[in-house]
Amino acid sequence: MQAIFPVLLPVAADKRNLTGREKVAHLSAFAREALALSAREAGIALGALEKNDAGAPQPSNGYFWSLAHKSAYVAAVAADVAIGIDIERPAR
Repeated sequence: MQAIFPVLLPVAADKRNLTGREKVAHLSAFAREALALSAREAGIALGALEKNDAGAPQPSNGYFWSLAHKSAYVAAVAADVAIGIDIERPAR
């Protein structure tokens, strides 16, 4: 197993108030930017990012990937082993 490089990026304040499809599209695209950073740091060349019928990410060029997003942050990771990433706000 090679080193992994999870990436967590803050969403710009002016983008946190988007709603509906515009919000989902922005967060999804921004999470993919985080994934590109993770893959680059790990020396991984990802191809098409496809999901199965249940919405689970499928390996790309033999590598695994995972995305997560909330209103304030996006996260992503790419690896040579099955992996997942999630974001949760800590309980206060």
